[in-house]
Amino acid sequence: MEKRHIEKWWYCFFSCVFQISSWVCVIAVVIYNTFPENEVIKSSYYDEEERYIVIIRTSLGNFCYAYFFIGPISYAIYLALEFCSVTYKYLEDFSPNSTIKNKMDQWITLKPKISIQWDCYHYEEREVTETDSNGKSHTTTETKKVSNDWGTYDFKYYSCRDISGKFSLESNSCLKSYVLLNISSSIEFADKETISDYNKEYKRINSYSSKDSYFDLKEIKTIYSLSENQIVLTNKCCGCFINKRIFKFFTIICLTEFYKLLFYCMGNVKYFTVKKAVSTRKDLGDNEYSEKYYMQNPSIESAFGNTLYEPNMFIQILPEYKMSNTNNNNNNNNTNTNSIISFEISDESKQIKTSQNDKETPLLN
Repeated sequence: MEKRHIEKWWYCFFSCVFQISSWVCVIAVVIYNTFPENEVIKSSYYDEEERYIVIIRTSLGNFCYAYFFIGPISYAIYLALEFCSVTYKYLEDFSPNSTIKNKMDQWITLKPKISIQWDCYHYEEREVTETDSNGKSHTTTETKKVSNDWGTYDFKYYSCRDISGKFSLESNSCLKSYVLLNISSSIEFADKETISDYNKEYKRINSYSSKDSYFDLKEIKTIYSLSENQIVLTNKCCGCFINKRIFKFFTIICLTEFYKLLFYCMGNVKYFTVKKAVSTRKDLGDNEYSEKYYMQNPSIESAFGNTLYEPNMFIQILPEYKMSNTNNNNNNNNTNTNSIISFEISDESKQIKTSQNDKETPLLN
């Protein structure tokens, strides 16, 4: 996934252009209504039938009048850009009680989703006859896509383990009141058996390509409900500043760029990848995998290298989806894996090392 914590330069450029255009519209309205009439209107007279007033404006008057139409359009585009911005996405899922400990516990409960989408189709040319307002018929040829077979296969797995590794906390700064997290996701198969099970399903679905002229295949590997942009407070001095209502207020009065300047100056940007390992046959809490993924166990580490927090639950078991050595799950059942998740506590010892300064880290409060 592309790393992004602020808008691209062209996005900011267009946002500023439409923001300035909106302000110019306000200025134009003020000028048109406060300046002397002779500075905006040269003359006015009735037409020959004396039904309408013809107004001849000055250059300043024409400029103001043009912005009466340009301004509302610019303002609407400006609002659309701001409410689709990365800054607003950060604020959408923000909670004043957000800590990295709570975030990590939440990431662990999220399930990976592995699926394959396919679409077998061809194109057909069809003649379409239309009648115009004069009663004349016109025949045109249209090319339409016709799907013969399509669907989504959800790859089932027996167990899942969070292998996100260490989340390192940088030293706190009085100027950095929160962390702007840019989250990406990664999913891997834990063993050869799982790889083999997936490849068999992939080949089976890929064989559908012979059913029609064209065939599209798409692999999806993602994590349920994982937000890409998140905020974690390091102190609560600016908790009231990080608010969607305040963002909307600055946006409505066309001062969003000033809000963004403060927003990114007071936040510390950090990139983190939430990683999951899945297996179709084995329990990833076994000693074999505990040794394999020991260095990738989720934890929070201070700026001094001390472990502040280690969750004792990071393995999900879905026993109803366990595959035997003779059953490679060739059933094309597209039901979702919405079963209840149970957690297994790892056999590894959980020794938490904290210094006196680390215990006061507000991120963990």
